Parts: sequence; C-alpha cells; structure tokens
Amino acid sequence: MTLFQFEFLSLLFLPGFAITFLIGWRRSRGKPSFLKITLWASLVGAGFAAVLYAGLLALFFYMMRDRVVDHYTTPLTVEQARQQDCPIPLPNSARNVQFVVDSGGLIALEILVRFEAPVEICRNHVHVAFDAWEKQNQHLLMPSLIAIDHTPSPEDKDMVGRASWFDVEKIKHGLRTDSSYDIQFWIDEDRGIFYCKITD
Repeated sequence: MTLFQFEFLSLLFLPGFAITFLIGWRRSRGKPSFLKITLWASLVGAGFAAVLYAGLLALFFYMMRDRVVDHYTTPLTVEQARQQDCPIPLPNSARNVQFVVDSGGLIALEILVRFEAPVEICRNHVHVAFDAWEKQNQHLLMPSLIAIDHTPSPEDKDMVGRASWFDVEKIKHGLRTDSSYDIQFWIDEDRGIFYCKITD
C-alpha cells in the first residue's frame, strides 16, 4: 500500500471512527471503557471506510465504462435525428441521417455523422457544423475545404469499430478538411453525402 492510499483510507476511516467514539463516550454516562469504545469505533470506522471505498470504486468504473449511443441501423429523417439529439446541427434538406456517439473513460470520445443532401448544402453546412462545435472549444480558424486527391482511408475503426455506413473510402470526387483538427469533414460530390467525425 502506498502512502497516498494509506492517507486516503485514513480519511475515509476517520469520520466513522470519530462519530462512533463520541457517541460511545457520551452514552457511557461517566463510566467510559476507553478500550471498548475505541475497539467498537475502530470496527465501525473500518466498515464505513470499506463501504465508501467500494462506492468510489464502483463510481470510477461506472465513469470509465464505454458508452455508445447509435442511431444508424435504420437511416433517420432529419426530424427523427433532431429528436434523437444528433450531435451536430442538421440542414432541413438532410435525409438518411446516421450517427453514432461512442465515449469511453472520462474524456475519450468519437462521433460519426453522415447524411445526404444537395452538394451545395453539404459544402455550406461545414461552416454551420464547425461553428457549433467551435463554441464548445477554443477559438480556432475554420479549416479550408480542399479537393480530395486520393481515395480516403476508412475512418470508422477507432473507438466505434466497423460502421459500414461511414464510407468515406468510397469518395471518388469530393472535398475534405484538414485532419489535424478534432473535427473533420468530407463531402462526396458525386453522391451528395456529408460526413463529420469528431474525436477528443
């Protein structure tokens, strides 16, 4: 046991011990048995510490668990996706919306969003989605859309695992943003598809 662990357990032990000791001392009515009261208070303090420690461990593992919210088995209408709290704003003309949110631990996060819309709407919506994301993060410059000059690599194998609908690797002619950001966009100009990936 490290010094930190010992100090932490001592902090959990002391409240139960102190309260029990004071109650025992007060109830002894002037004939206290110091050894008996100390022993009883130590047992209660140890039990109290064990329960608290177990509760904190349970809370820690609960917070560290992987949490996945997916809405992609059946593509959604834009109204359905909004009702299901799609993690980015959607244009009114979006159709066949699919998204997944995967969080693990305290800060790990991956979000994939895909929808179909006219190409011009997809292009303009990069700014809308980026602005919404940027409000929750540091002030960053809007990444530029650049032409895709080679077939993109699959982007669905990090936390989420295989999400076959997030098929940026099928883009033949399209646009993308700089991959150095925590939020990335792709636009398939042949099929009219908007892709967004957010990581943390």
